[in-house]
Amino acid sequence: MNASRFRRLTGVLGGLASGLVGLGGAAAAQPQSVAPSEAPIAWVRYAETATRSVTTWLEEDSEPATAFRAYLHQTRPAEDQPSPPLVLKVWIKRDGRVDRIGFTPFADQSANASLLTSIVGRTLPSAPPRGMLLPLRLAIQLEPAQPAPAATPRL
Repeated sequence: MNASRFRRLTGVLGGLASGLVGLGGAAAAQPQSVAPSEAPIAWVRYAETATRSVTTWLEEDSEPATAFRAYLHQTRPAEDQPSPPLVLKVWIKRDGRVDRIGFTPFADQSANASLLTSIVGRTLPSAPPRGMLLPLRLAIQLEPAQPAPAATPRL
């Protein structure tokens, strides 16, 4: 398993352990969290799918996603290093639509708005498994921006 996939899977599994409220019931009727090793395989697979979807949305060429990545990449410790992981709490409706997200706000309000616009209201490929604890916590690792290839001079 490569390091990038391991980091993403670790973020997904860590997120499963911190769900707060079940989809269909009151918090008192649901456990507060579940250990990743005890999470149903359907939850793990759903979290992996959600992580891939959100990462794809943030890597799009849309204006909000591009603006957010530009801001986030300014936080990199070095030019060739990735930006810090983006930790999100994601609330998902029964139809798979992202209802809201929680995150530590950035100093730049336009970055916060771009992040919200890129994710909230979008629909994941499927609905969450019945009884899955929410919010789903995801750790998204965006790769460093790749420099544009240098143009080859024509003779």
